[in-house]
Amino acid sequence: MKRIVFAAALILAAFPALAQTAEPALIVHSDEIQKLIATAKAMPAQPVVRLPIMKLAPYIANLEYRAGTGPALVHPAEAELMFVIDGSGTLTTGGALVTAAAPAGAAAPSDPNNIAGTDITGGTAVHLAKGDVTIVPEGTPHLVVPDAAAPLVLMTLHVRRSGATAPVAGRGPVTPRLFTSAAEIDAMIARAKANLPAALAAGRLFSGEAILELPPYRVGLEYRSSKGTPSVHKTDAEIMWVLEGSGTMNTDGALVNPHDTNPANTEGDAVGNPRVNHLSKGDFVFIPQNGPHQSFTDGVFVLATLHVPRPVPAAK
Repeated sequence: MKRIVFAAALILAAFPALAQTAEPALIVHSDEIQKLIATAKAMPAQPVVRLPIMKLAPYIANLEYRAGTGPALVHPAEAELMFVIDGSGTLTTGGALVTAAAPAGAAAPSDPNNIAGTDITGGTAVHLAKGDVTIVPEGTPHLVVPDAAAPLVLMTLHVRRSGATAPVAGRGPVTPRLFTSAAEIDAMIARAKANLPAALAAGRLFSGEAILELPPYRVGLEYRSSKGTPSVHKTDAEIMWVLEGSGTMNTDGALVNPHDTNPANTEGDAVGNPRVNHLSKGDFVFIPQNGPHQSFTDGVFVLATLHVPRPVPAAK
């Protein structure tokens, strides 16, 4: 027994690592998304079917299968991210929510985070198509109407927001960017590819720009180099979806030789004892805070990434 303990101690001394304290990373592949779409399609006909893609409390990334017009909504304290997986439709935002008069003595709405109405007046409409991405600020009326030709399929994610517009520390002032089309994302990918050599020369391991900006939230495009930095984010979870290409992401395990680069991030030499995930276009990833991760690719690997604040879950 003493020999076994001594051998284990030698291994740990040779490969100092940050102990694994996070929940496992969540990976949902594109074929699983297609199965969710088929499940939603087979359910009894209704305007909107919502099925969870992945849950990392307090966040839920939902698949929304919209075969008809759902209610107009306002989320008083949450912004809503929407990524168009398939289909097309119209998103109307702003203006005023039209609500039916409540009967005398009726109870208050049961969900204060979702105030429903029958329509919107005076809003601004934008057409949505596959690959488009948008974010609706908190307190903003919005209505989604699918085109008649086919259902509109979305990934949606709600994030808490107080209305403050101050940028994240270390970033300059930004102008909110609430909608980016698939064609604009293609142009961003082309620019990121052209700029990657300069980024690598400057010591950065990816090239890209902001797809959406609504401080403190930023959806970034990352055109990844062949080998990313092994890291953990101590206070943020990170959701990613693969826009183009394919790659490998090592998750879970523990950082080897960890060192803090700033109060929010720790980097290391590698991810020890990882789960190896092969990712391709259309896959979704949710990395918990304190979750080690590192990406690799032999070719094109383009991610959309979003950091969301997440405190360490309470001990059970």
